[in-house]
Amino acid sequence: MLKKIILTEEQENHWKKIASKLNKSVAEALTDPFFYYYLNDKKIKSFDDLNCIQIDGLINNPKNQIEIWYQGKKVQKIKINDLNNDFLLFPLYNTSIKKIDVFRSSGIYIEQKEIGLIGSYEIKNTIDFKIENIEFKLIKYGEKLLVSEILYKDLPIQLKRKDSNINYLFSYSIDYSLS
Repeated sequence: MLKKIILTEEQENHWKKIASKLNKSVAEALTDPFFYYYLNDKKIKSFDDLNCIQIDGLINNPKNQIEIWYQGKKVQKIKINDLNNDFLLFPLYNTSIKKIDVFRSSGIYIEQKEIGLIGSYEIKNTIDFKIENIEFKLIKYGEKLLVSEILYKDLPIQLKRKDSNINYLFSYSIDYSLS
């Protein structure tokens, strides 16, 4: 997950004062639970409650895979590289790639990675299941590629279960202002 925090100037000034009490920058303070205690805002209890632009999904790395099961049997195991048509002579699956540049602009960011079952999805009431009816929505930002959504017959598949742990949390700021 990658979040770009959206702040008003008033919020930013207030947050800088609180972060300075913790001897941290605002970006560093966002991952500190004490920051939210000192913030004393009933609407913002953690970085999950921040106003932001967010992308999340399954990132392309060798350990990540998508499994498709039908009637209790695994019918397909997909690596994310198999979804990227740039590497293939002909497409194996229905995919669409959306390129995003908003995460390369000035701002404060929080990056979070999880390990485990990122999502288990279920299609209900389908008798004529066909892999050809699945569409994978991919997001590309920089060199990273994420599976952000999976559709079946043009409808989003609902999340049934998730069982993961955060194993990486990092916040940083990018400032492209010219001095």
